[in-house]
Amino acid sequence: MPRIQAENLQHAGEPSGGRGPRGACGAAAAPRRPGAGGGGAVPIGGVPGPEAAEVPKHVRFRAVPASLTWWSQERTTTEETDMSGTNELVQRYLAAWNETDADARRAVLAEVLSEDAVYTDPLVSVRGRDGLDATIAAVQGQFGGLVFSLGGAVDAHHDIARFTWHLGPEGGEPVAVGFDVAVIGDDGRINRVLGFLDKVPAGV
Repeated sequence: MPRIQAENLQHAGEPSGGRGPRGACGAAAAPRRPGAGGGGAVPIGGVPGPEAAEVPKHVRFRAVPASLTWWSQERTTTEETDMSGTNELVQRYLAAWNETDADARRAVLAEVLSEDAVYTDPLVSVRGRDGLDATIAAVQGQFGGLVFSLGGAVDAHHDIARFTWHLGPEGGEPVAVGFDVAVIGDDGRINRVLGFLDKVPAGV
């Protein structure tokens, strides 16, 4: 983040009259000595105060917005890039839940899931790709013909993503709704999923 000059920040907090935030609360002002030639007061230490050399606001603050705008634009670009990769990862993860061919499903799981990843929801807790593969196969056997889809935008920060999913007929009303939190490892694959069930069919 670009450095902002200390004097800009000092002047930004001072109302007219030369008193900063501390002065406004009743703290003693810094001792002053006459300036050269009998000019305005200068604080001890030789740093002129605003009454000694008042700088127009449009000059004082000109550099600050430019610096903050540059930082904000760079940060936004980085976040958009990260979110694009996270969205794709979550979409591929849900694709594994919809893949009915066992070999193809295991290939997708190897792509998006760490080898010793842990999956936990209110009904099951398993470790490793084989454990999750067996769980997905069981769910497909119980809810044949239904598909998983995103129920909204993926939200993420650092190495954590959260998303709502729907299970139901393609394009139809979901019969189950859940909320998952996925932790992403250094290799870019999911190493932990914490699942919550918000809506489940009767009898499940």
